[in-house]
Amino acid sequence: MTVFSFNLPQVISMMSVAHKNQVPSSKTWISIFKNIHTTNAAPVIISAICILVLYLVKAQVNERFKAKLPVPIPIEIVVVILSTIACHFGKFPEKFKV
Repeated sequence: MTVFSFNLPQVISMMSVAHKNQVPSSKTWISIFKNIHTTNAAPVIISAICILVLYLVKAQVNERFKAKLPVPIPIEIVVVILSTIACHFGKFPEKFKV
């Protein structure tokens, strides 16, 4: 939960709301929900898609075919490469300020 609390503001492209030198607490969550209207929809959607793909491949595909695959699918690097290519050719920085 601590890792999730620290990373949530970056995932939803929110300005840093974490209080310095503190373990995420109710203050962090209150700040997140007070500022949720300032998020950019594009990074939230991109993050949700990446998290979904990571989960599906790691928890479902790699586990289901563990005996048949010599090594697990390195989905983390695949997601990084594909999202970088999509952002470049989709011109996300110009369109969505990502």
